[in-house]
Amino acid sequence: MTRPSEPIPRGGNPPPDDDGFARFWNAVPDVAFRAIGIAVFLGYVLWRSGSYREFVPFDNEAWRADATRTGLRLAQQVLIDATYLLIVAGFCVRIRPIRRATDPGRIALAMVGAFWPFLPFVAAWFFSVVDSEMARDWQHFMWRADPATWQVLVAGGLVIAGLVIEVWGYSYLLRSLSIVPEARELKVTGPYRLVRHPIYFGQFLAQAGVWLVLANTHIVWITFYLIFVGLQLARTRMEDRVLAEAFGERYLEWKGKTFWFA
Repeated sequence: MTRPSEPIPRGGNPPPDDDGFARFWNAVPDVAFRAIGIAVFLGYVLWRSGSYREFVPFDNEAWRADATRTGLRLAQQVLIDATYLLIVAGFCVRIRPIRRATDPGRIALAMVGAFWPFLPFVAAWFFSVVDSEMARDWQHFMWRADPATWQVLVAGGLVIAGLVIEVWGYSYLLRSLSIVPEARELKVTGPYRLVRHPIYFGQFLAQAGVWLVLANTHIVWITFYLIFVGLQLARTRMEDRVLAEAFGERYLEWKGKTFWFA
């Protein structure tokens, strides 16, 4: 029987792949990856922290104008920040993998998938620096000008449900956290009792609320969301392969009891 969060064997790790990139990647100490991850995600939370002023005091103009939408925005921001703080905690406490990822294609795909949802917002920031009119046009292209109440509620429900699942997943993942496909522990408790990749499942829901409901109905945003789903499914296949190689029959037993799309 597989035990919850069974640790990876420490001995007998195979040598890194004999190529230049693998040697370079493995030469970078794990503490460097941890420091970068902590700086990026904690920095983002701190940068966003000033936006909480929008919600205080709780009887301000935003709450009086539309308490429902303001409450949804606050809940989303709290859950997003909780997600990133859990990622920071994961970088702090994660254990060493049985073998670090070295394949440049897999690493690149994992990185693109992880940061894909940020691309339109990076573009918005770029346009705001270059030209204010371009920035306004981009915002008009991205978002519905005046979404109906049902759209706000559906989008908010999807985003909040997805973020709750993500927070739940990250709270159990912690010591096995990794952006690239690496095996550390076999997680079989919490949401991992039901779904093999609960964090990705939560992301599918949350991003659907953003790009299929709140964003303008346009082939660009529909395609953007479908590419995101495709990238994450590719990441799950890579991660499943790594877990199968690391845990063998224990992984297959757990896989047979859980749901995923492929």
